[in-house]
Amino acid sequence: MRLHRRRIVLAVLGAASSSLLMGHMPYRQWQVFRAVHLFVVTSSTDPQAGELADRIAETLAARLPKSKALAAEARDAHEVMQLLRSHQIQVALVTTDEADAAQRGAGDIAEGGAIALRVLTQLGSRLLVVLPDFPDDKAYDIARALADFPAAQRTADPAAPAVPLHPGAIAFREGRPPPPAR
Repeated sequence: MRLHRRRIVLAVLGAASSSLLMGHMPYRQWQVFRAVHLFVVTSSTDPQAGELADRIAETLAARLPKSKALAAEARDAHEVMQLLRSHQIQVALVTTDEADAAQRGAGDIAEGGAIALRVLTQLGSRLLVVLPDFPDDKAYDIARALADFPAAQRTADPAAPAVPLHPGAIAFREGRPPPPAR
């Protein structure tokens, strides 16, 4: 009977310790998944942006297969900006008003202060934005891949916010060669 109890205790301890170890695995796997895939994130409060993000991700995945682009939604624009600020995501699709508010640090969208953004391309009333440290070569590739995307605008919209273009997107628009990869 004593041997039987010992086996039960060891089995329970083994199961408990393995479940604790497994509790950390999904997060680590999520970090790897995020590092391998380019997410185009938008707010779930904007259903049209979600559909547009799906089409953008499909286009990027087809034209830039190494990007393994996927669309994703955050709860709202505030969460999109916080994910971008914390480098948990790299690319966001936001309205021109949201980008303007984040750039100026206005309202609750930019909780914690202004968020420096750079535009990869404008798609109607929405901007595909990144942070300034987004690699120039990737910005160039994305701008090129989306150049003939429906709703893409090559010229600046006078109503667009004062969010500057990313240097990689500028290089593409000016017809310069792609910047070297980092």
